Amino acid sequence: LQVVVRHRHQRKRQQRLQVARHPQLVVSQRQQMHERQGQLQWEYKLITLSAHNDHSL
Repeated sequence: LQVVVRHRHQRKRQQRLQVARHPQLVVSQRQQMHERQGQLQWEYKLITLSAHNDHSL
């Protein structure tokens, strides 16, 4: 358990260092994540819509 916590803490520290070095890069990564989530939601909507259309046919 302690090893896992230590590893997690180490990773957080590395992330903080990355943010300090490349703040824009981290922001762009977050934007990409949000865009990907939105795209997935949109694809899901399209699938559900097409399914409804099939039923109406």
